[in-house]
Amino acid sequence: MEDDSIPDRDHVARYCRGGSIRIDGKVSGVAFQLRPGEEYLSVDWLEFLNQESRESQIARLRPILERRLKVGAKAQIAVLNVGEAKRAVRSECPDGREVDFRHKPLKDAPSHSGIFGCAHGEDLISDLLARIISQTFPAKAVSGVQG
Repeated sequence: MEDDSIPDRDHVARYCRGGSIRIDGKVSGVAFQLRPGEEYLSVDWLEFLNQESRESQIARLRPILERRLKVGAKAQIAVLNVGEAKRAVRSECPDGREVDFRHKPLKDAPSHSGIFGCAHGEDLISDLLARIISQTFPAKAVSGVQG
């Protein structure tokens, strides 16, 4: 249901533009910064996609992202565990900040969700989220690989 909290055991995926990928290939905190006019960070709830493996979740997510975004060749999809992200922010933010992960489905993207509690221009949370990425995948399917 819309606006439901995502369980701590579940995972979300964030589309990370090529410009947010460091020289070493890792996603930088820039990928988790709010843009002007945004009230939350857009992510997709992977377990909502009802696939059996992480690879099949990502394969199912790619066409959803392509309908919403211009997917760049260097872009990546970063995966975060919801509970781990909440704990990291709570324990490392001096003000004891809480972030919340809520389901915000769109017509063409039923898995669309948001990370609430991030602030504009705040590097601490964005850097924390980048640091706890559990996996990354190319945002575009690799040629010759079924997805």
